[in-house]
Amino acid sequence: MEEILQFKLSMEDKINIGLLILILYGIIEMAYLYFFKKYEGMRDYKQTTMNFGFVIILNMVVSSLIGVVSKGAFSLWAYENSIFQSDLS
Repeated sequence: MEEILQFKLSMEDKINIGLLILILYGIIEMAYLYFFKKYEGMRDYKQTTMNFGFVIILNMVVSSLIGVVSKGAFSLWAYENSIFQSDLS
């Protein structure tokens, strides 16, 4: 029991789990709209598919940019606040 309580997820794991939940929700919503749509002639499942693709692409772009920006910001902060500096020569 103590091993289960000590298990902690990293931020990357939480993002991956959230993305998996989003993907599953989108698939379930598309299936519902395709098989049980209330109004004939509606294009809801097509709109859902487009939104779903947009969210996945946006998530990939934002997560890659956040990684680059945060690593760069941390590197600059560490350089400015370093205890000692050495030359590379």
